[in-house]
Amino acid sequence: MSESSHALDATAHEVDGRRRPAYRITPALDVLDDDVASEHGDGDGTDTDGLLFAGRLFVRDVRGAIVPVPLAQVERLEAQDDYVSVVTRERCYLISARLGELAAQLAAQLPAHAFLRVHRSHVVNLDYVERLVPFDAKRLEVRLRDGTRIVASRGASEAIRRHAR
Repeated sequence: MSESSHALDATAHEVDGRRRPAYRITPALDVLDDDVASEHGDGDGTDTDGLLFAGRLFVRDVRGAIVPVPLAQVERLEAQDDYVSVVTRERCYLISARLGELAAQLAAQLPAHAFLRVHRSHVVNLDYVERLVPFDAKRLEVRLRDGTRIVASRGASEAIRRHAR
């Protein structure tokens, strides 16, 4: 384990009303071995190159092992300051990356309909969206299968409405 990554806590945390195992903070480029990282970025840990590879998001688990998480299992991404919380059904991982950079990389590698940025702090996997309901006159509420509710921004709500016509 590198000097810059450290475990938060070994106990389960309450996230969105569900208990989830603890996660590990890890720099974006620290997740792949040096050979792969050197092919995909400059290795300074400030960009997200190398974080996504072959349809998988590479993260560290609590024990420090590198775990490939298939993007199909990622329910949503949530910005938390300089980190991104990667939420799957089983776990929640915290990685050192910017949501905007990660969302741009997702858009470049995946079909446009796979993930949708619904708010500056939230990207959702559309396969896990149960429904979109009006929140107020200009915004929609995104309801995920696990019960999570996210209020979409006005701009994202308008874009969703445009495409739904």
